[in-house]
Amino acid sequence: MPTRSGKSYLKSNLCKCGEFYAYNKFNYKCSQCYKCTIIDPTHTRHIHTLKGYIQKCNNWANETCFAKDHSTLKHLQKISKMKNDIIFYKVSRIILQMSHKFLFAEDALKMYYDNPTVFRAHIVGSMVGDWWNINSKKTTWPPFISCYYGNYDEPLVPCNHTPPRMPNKIQNVFVELPSLE
Repeated sequence: MPTRSGKSYLKSNLCKCGEFYAYNKFNYKCSQCYKCTIIDPTHTRHIHTLKGYIQKCNNWANETCFAKDHSTLKHLQKISKMKNDIIFYKVSRIILQMSHKFLFAEDALKMYYDNPTVFRAHIVGSMVGDWWNINSKKTTWPPFISCYYGNYDEPLVPCNHTPPRMPNKIQNVFVELPSLE
């Protein structure tokens, strides 16, 4: 490809991503691929790229979240449709403590819209295993849930462990739970 200066770059100078040109100061990668590569603590080899890291995190979520057809998820969805946040909160805490599993962001968002209250938002926000999919810009999560439980709408940042952090626990904004009456 010719440049304005008259120099031309061969296709072999393209980065492995095929979008940008490689540069020797970036280990013969483009600056984008260089930023998205994680280096192990000994700095001897590259572990994976951003896409690979996101895939690894999604695989973790698939293992630790209730599947779409799981009976426990179906029971939670039925309880959610009752529109009683107190019952939903108590049952969800028991289920999640016993199963040690989370909800996918997509399923939790549907449960939020069964009864869209602030309390319900905190209940379902704290149960999301793939918290990096809580995003108020791409989906219709409330912004305060996106900030506290979804890491401020920021993209997933690679690190040396999966997931980058565990889901946040429910925010203690309620001194007492409202009564069941």
